[in-house]
Amino acid sequence: MDPDFLRLFENSLCRFDLEGKTLRVALSGGCDSIALMELLYRTFDRNRLAAVHVNHGIRDESGADSDFVRKFCEKRGVPLEIRTVDTPAKAESAGLGIEEAARELRYAIFREFTESGEVIATAHTADDCVETLLFNLARGSGPRGLGGIPRERDGIIRPLLDFFRKDIEKWLIAEGIDWREDESNLDLRFTRNRVRWMLLPEIRRVFGETALHRLRREAEVFSSCAEFISIQGAKVYEESIIARFGGVIALDMRRATVSRWGFGEVVRSALHDLGIGFSAIGFDTIERLFFEISNSRRGRRFPICEGAHIEYDGPILFIFNELHTLTPVNIEVETAIELPFALGKFHISSHSEEGIRVPYGGGQLILRPSLHGDISQSNQKLLRSLSKRGVPRLIREIAPVLYENKTPLFSPVVGKLTQNSSLFEISVVYIGPLNANLVMKK
Repeated sequence: MDPDFLRLFENSLCRFDLEGKTLRVALSGGCDSIALMELLYRTFDRNRLAAVHVNHGIRDESGADSDFVRKFCEKRGVPLEIRTVDTPAKAESAGLGIEEAARELRYAIFREFTESGEVIATAHTADDCVETLLFNLARGSGPRGLGGIPRERDGIIRPLLDFFRKDIEKWLIAEGIDWREDESNLDLRFTRNRVRWMLLPEIRRVFGETALHRLRREAEVFSSCAEFISIQGAKVYEESIIARFGGVIALDMRRATVSRWGFGEVVRSALHDLGIGFSAIGFDTIERLFFEISNSRRGRRFPICEGAHIEYDGPILFIFNELHTLTPVNIEVETAIELPFALGKFHISSHSEEGIRVPYGGGQLILRPSLHGDISQSNQKLLRSLSKRGVPRLIREIAPVLYENKTPLFSPVVGKLTQNSSLFEISVVYIGPLNANLVMKK
């Protein structure tokens, strides 16, 4: 037994908080996962150690792999759960490559365990980290992609990221421990295998054996950079937010566009909040949007990706997935109404001293967005009047206005819309995100 190898592994394991938790090893039967299982068997609490094996149904040898893993665990008394999935069927139905489909199925199983409170340990190594860095660099990636494989995320830990495969193999051979070879790892039709068997040896030949150690370290640096960027990006995003409502996020233009990279983080965070995927949005898209909103006239609207748009209107920047418009609603005095699409609520009263008093002649009260034919008190078109008062185009389209019949009385963003005299007044109270912060200062 090599005490130095075990000590290095124990030091790596100390990075993770595993107190009182069951640790379940993703055990394929290959060199790396067998080494991880054995190292944990010798250094971790065996009463909290378990394994899971996923039979992907791809290779003829899959059944033999499962038998090998079962015997390995039985010999050590480690509880094992074997799951069988149909990867080819998943790949065909989802339009995915075999590798991607296998990964999706595998990680879906892992989530079952992590959601029940267990921790999954996978056997990714320093080689995997370097391969990922080079793969993403060639494909095009920012610091997040160049950060390689995270040590810990979503209940999954990777204790072998400090170890190279050749050292792991050497240790297993010295300990007399067998493993299963996956012939697909030699198949050069897969890009990752070409990186492993063609690119990495050439890097060693040109830059020396220590080159891969330096690349692994660079991945750690990029990972730290990505973490810092995420933290600062989230801070810029939160400081930029003016309001959220109905699938719309309103942002302070000046803060959101302080730099192109910061702008990209703001867009990324906004899309995440709106439940829109952003994996296909690269820096080229961010540069295009940054240029367009910086050099366009007010009220211009640009697509970000499918289902998402961005609009610049003076000091306010809007990112939205869809525009929810309120269906006209008839309301009565002494009524409180909750608006859909998270637009807030109105309370109308004839006697309350709260809110804004507006003239009321006893007609039908209606809540609806402004229409092109609506006329303000000054015989101007209401939409044009709201524009002159600094209400952005998007807010004019969706903000509900209180009307008496066809006469506009009150807007939540600019307040009273009429000065007509009347025998009666009503009090209008609006509580919600549509407020004066969304009015452009003149």
